[in-house]
Amino acid sequence: MTAGEPAPDRRPGGPLSGRVALVTGVSRRIGIGFAVATRLAGLGADLFVTSWSAHDRDQPWGADPGGIDAVLAELRGAVGGQRRVEHLEADFLDPDAPDRVMAAAVETLGHVDALVCNHARSSEGGLGELTAAELDACFAVNTRAVLLLAQAFAEGGASLCREMVEGLATQSSSQSRSPDRDEEIAVELGGLELDSGDEDELRDLIRMLVEERIARGGRQS
Repeated sequence: MTAGEPAPDRRPGGPLSGRVALVTGVSRRIGIGFAVATRLAGLGADLFVTSWSAHDRDQPWGADPGGIDAVLAELRGAVGGQRRVEHLEADFLDPDAPDRVMAAAVETLGHVDALVCNHARSSEGGLGELTAAELDACFAVNTRAVLLLAQAFAEGGASLCREMVEGLATQSSSQSRSPDRDEEIAVELGGLELDSGDEDELRDLIRMLVEERIARGGRQS
């Protein structure tokens, strides 16, 4: 192993074993969403994926020839049945779809630890062919839905970060505060492995979240 290569993962099932990833836009076997979902499952994650086949059918490239059933079958086959793979058709033109998707993922798999917003609405035509309705539709799917999914994830789905912060806040509020303790809080990341370039930013984030939790008396918001 040379410098720059990651240390081998010795955890059973992969580094994401026991975690759940929600990936949107998994509708074609040659698509980016399918590749991302396959990779996450290969790292050990269970999957909750969404698609909107009706949109693909209206595009020049068309929907997957085998339909969504073939997509899911190949995804499950790629991980040898060792990971759970759940699916929901979701039209993100509907402003309620993000909450519905996150709720379904949590209900089905218990929690969500990672969110990948891969879905997108594509429009053809030149500048002179744009309409207000199409611009609104693109904004709704490509921007509004992503922000609402992130909001739903932060509020109810992100179990790993929430559990980490609550645990650290409980520990810290019961102990005397000192610069040394602040440093301990910053590095107690529940076994999470980080690239060196990410450590400082994540330490600052964890410290900020812990301070906020302590200020609220450790109550769940």
